[in-house]
This record gives sequence, structure tokens and C-alpha cells, in this order.
Amino acid sequence: MNERGILKTGAVVVAVALLLVLAAETDWVRPLCAAAFCLLVPGYGWARRMHLKDKGDTLALSAVFSICATVAVGTVMAVGRWWSPWTGFAALLLITLCGFIPLRRTEAGSNDSEKGFRWHLEFPAQAPEPNLRPGDETGEKR
Repeated sequence: MNERGILKTGAVVVAVALLLVLAAETDWVRPLCAAAFCLLVPGYGWARRMHLKDKGDTLALSAVFSICATVAVGTVMAVGRWWSPWTGFAALLLITLCGFIPLRRTEAGSNDSEKGFRWHLEFPAQAPEPNLRPGDETGEKR
């Protein structure tokens, strides 16, 4: 999917979520819409970035990211003593929109103004032996 398609999908998801929350004036509909929003929407853009082949995995990862975002926003509001449903909703919408912002991948060192980041883990060539102290390369016991 190209960048336009991603932006359109993100806009549709945010618009539908906003309409559901604003239109849910009935007492039993509002908690259902809020729960559905908090469980799926904030993490959907971030989960799509993982480019998983299985849509079920993408949905599960979306739920995980969404729960984490909702808990983080709620914790910040509780600790900051500024509990406002609209502020929390706005923060979750901001997290959602940031997940749909397309990022461009560049090769590291291709252009000085557009250097890409390389993320990697370095593992030792072999596990150290249990009888050795750090920095001791010989296998002699002391």
C-alpha cells in the first residue's frame, strides 16, 4: 500500500472513531464505543508498521499496543492529577495519528542530510565459560 492509501486508512479509522464517540449519547453505547476505541484504534497504525503476513497477528498486536497506550495515557493523567476524558481521547488520537505518519527508509550514508539509523543487536561470538572472570581470555582456573 502506498503512502496515500495509508493516510486514507488512518483518516477513515480516526473519523469513524470520532463519529462513534460523538454520536454515542445513549448510556449503554458510549462505554462500548470507548472500549472498542481504546482496544483497537491507538495501536492499529503502529501494528501495521510491523508488516506481519497474518491479519490476526496484526489485530492482536494492535490490541496490545492500544492497551499499552491507553494505560500510559491514563497513568500520566492520574499522576498529573488532570483527569479529563477529552484530554485522554485527544492524547490517544495523537498517538493514533503518529502511527499512521509514513516514514521514509533511507540507506545509511547515502546522503549526509538523510542518514538512516541502523538498529541491530550485537551478540558475542561464543558464550563465556562459567569458570572465567570478565576480561580473562585464558581457560586457566585461579
